Amino acid sequence: MIYSANRYQKDLIAATERQASLEQAKTQVELDWQRRFEDVERSQFERSEDLVKSLGKAKDEVSVMWITRLEQHKRTCSHFILKYKYGIDIVACQRGGVSNKPPGLQTATRHGARDPLVRSQVD
Repeated sequence: MIYSANRYQKDLIAATERQASLEQAKTQVELDWQRRFEDVERSQFERSEDLVKSLGKAKDEVSVMWITRLEQHKRTCSHFILKYKYGIDIVACQRGGVSNKPPGLQTATRHGARDPLVRSQVD
């Protein structure tokens, strides 16, 4: 019986040590998974921030593009109105280097129309 009590005691000590080792390994695995999760979460957050920045930049670029197109369209409409309402061909005046304003343009500017030959005016 003494032999089996010593054997039982050694087996119990070995089992306790294995259990402690397994619990330590389990804790380490949990910590490793937690660290991996946090790394993935941080990476995802950084990618989201980068995406928001790139979307903001793209929005700004598109806004500038549309503003430019609208300004061009506004100039085209102004030229069209001056040409068909007052008989003034702005493009021909600008190309020809006309120093005196055509009579139709003088009339138009007197009535509050913007002078398309003057580039400093705000569109």
